[in-house]
Amino acid sequence: MQHLGYLWVPRIGIDSYGAMELTFRLEFNEQYLLVLDEAVETSVTISNYAVFDPIQQTIDVDEIEVPSGKLYSAQLRLVSSENEFVFATADARAYSSCA
Repeated sequence: MQHLGYLWVPRIGIDSYGAMELTFRLEFNEQYLLVLDEAVETSVTISNYAVFDPIQQTIDVDEIEVPSGKLYSAQLRLVSSENEFVFATADARAYSSCA
């Protein structure tokens, strides 16, 4: 697997866990995957950047900035929780520029 960088989510509210900060490791193995690298408690005063849906097993991330400076929103779908929590991108959309 090729390691390509990280996705940081400053705050997500998860039932029974509270406010969490998540760090995902971006890897490529026939498709792009996001492996949960770290999950730590964070301040409840920080705005949510993502929403976890326990029924669909998805995370909706409101804003992702890529190195080019473009902004995206994305939905991550849990594909494995066997040894690590591994997510794939179910949907991603670029923000429209406001000119």
